[in-house]
Amino acid sequence: PKAVVEMVLRDSRKRRWAWSTISSSLSTVASAIRNVQYYVPSYNGAVIDIRTDPYFRSAGAHAARKARVTALRPQKSAPLSFVDFADIASHLAGSDAWFPLQLTWYLAARIGDTRRLDPNNIRVADVAGASGDVGIEALFTEGKGAYFWGPYTIHSTVPAPIAKQLK
Repeated sequence: PKAVVEMVLRDSRKRRWAWSTISSSLSTVASAIRNVQYYVPSYNGAVIDIRTDPYFRSAGAHAARKARVTALRPQKSAPLSFVDFADIASHLAGSDAWFPLQLTWYLAARIGDTRRLDPNNIRVADVAGASGDVGIEALFTEGKGAYFWGPYTIHSTVPAPIAKQLK
């Protein structure tokens, strides 16, 4: 049990995991060890339930408690600035990668979810608003967000020249 806790904590430091990830990883490893006979058909040993160990139980409770009280996940890197975004977009101009980059930026979406967007689920308005920006909406039916929350729509605006290219 102590080795499992130390292994998970070592990985968490290396990968900068949030407490919720540490808690779920401890649970996942405990379940895998308990059900080893299903993963390794040649295993004939006794069932090992490390959840009964006081050290492991205490570590799991501590991780779960920290996950509840820790409001934000530690920031892994600084957010992408608009200047950097514009620089990347200028380098990608004319390529197929330009479109998902623009959608990801203006919809504040995950790139993995944006890549799975069905073009039929993207609507770009025909007329610009008072600010000169054009309304856009995208229905996400696949990806991490849709997996957890079901299909959802994001509404945003884009500058008119970008809206024209997206349309």
